[in-house]
Amino acid sequence: MLRKEIRKKLDVDESKQKLIYNGVELQDQVTTPCTLQDYKIEPGSHIQLIVVLYAESIKSLIFDLTWGYHGSIDYLNGSCLLYKGDEFVRKYDYMSIFYPRFPDMKHSGDKMDEPNKKGSQRITAKLNALPPEITQLYFVLSTFTSPTIGHFKASGFKLIDETQPDKPLCTYQLEKAAESQAVILCCVSRAGQGMWEVIEIGKLSRGSVHDYDSIEYSIAQCSLFR
Repeated sequence: MLRKEIRKKLDVDESKQKLIYNGVELQDQVTTPCTLQDYKIEPGSHIQLIVVLYAESIKSLIFDLTWGYHGSIDYLNGSCLLYKGDEFVRKYDYMSIFYPRFPDMKHSGDKMDEPNKKGSQRITAKLNALPPEITQLYFVLSTFTSPTIGHFKASGFKLIDETQPDKPLCTYQLEKAAESQAVILCCVSRAGQGMWEVIEIGKLSRGSVHDYDSIEYSIAQCSLFR
């Protein structure tokens, strides 16, 4: 069956597979795994495989970003874009750090250590306190003035549940985005009954805090919210 073949060829456990075809997630039958014929998928069609890293009852989310820079002060930016289905709602970044309607989510802004040429940012969110219409949180890295992410030294991030600080929820390697202006790291998606899925994306993108249109376009191409 389709999911078993994916497991054999790509070594992705069936429970972590989210399959998207024509913008719609493919669902198995209750008792029998489905084939391509069952899904009415024609030969040569494109199916998007999304790997769900975790599906847990996450309550307090923390995103930490650190970076170093050469020469004059420079910034790597961590942003979180909130969506209601396919509708962009709002963003959190170094300028947009707090909204009264969302009192349990905030961005720290830039924390700079100029003598050591280092910077950091933190985004915190109590997921169980977000309005129910918020269905996805996309975490994004982008440059400020440098042309690519690779211009920074010793950059790194971690996304964790505050209750399990030693368990990273996203393990994307930033070296893969060294030649890109921005990267859509992952999506934390509401799965119902207090559960949230963490989906690693790693989609390279144009865009920055000065150009969210390009980032939103890249997010739309991920087909996660249809």
